[in-house]
Amino acid sequence: MLNFFKKLGWTHPLEPVLQNRLHDPIYDSQEKIMGLIRNDLFNKKSIKSETIVLYYSGHGEANTGALLLFGENNTKRSVYFKDIANLWEKRENKNLKNLFIILDSCYSFKWIE
Repeated sequence: MLNFFKKLGWTHPLEPVLQNRLHDPIYDSQEKIMGLIRNDLFNKKSIKSETIVLYYSGHGEANTGALLLFGENNTKRSVYFKDIANLWEKRENKNLKNLFIILDSCYSFKWIE
């Protein structure tokens, strides 16, 4: 995915901020996952870009389209659109102007219903 955006001419460094951290046992609840997204993406002052790309490739919940993150011992944590939208609205880093969300998951069309 990073190469795709580089080919489009994006000049800002693109780095997977959450990729390896979501499987860490410390993030064993939905609240802790949302805190990670809030603190490391939406409130981090060191991010100078105006745009955040949130790309998710994984499982989606059949009834709601919620993004399913599995931790140790297959602990399921769900992330809903309203939660991400709420964090975005309350972001502290006002340099961030655009949020692009790309979902590659089953039932992703239900995520925004």
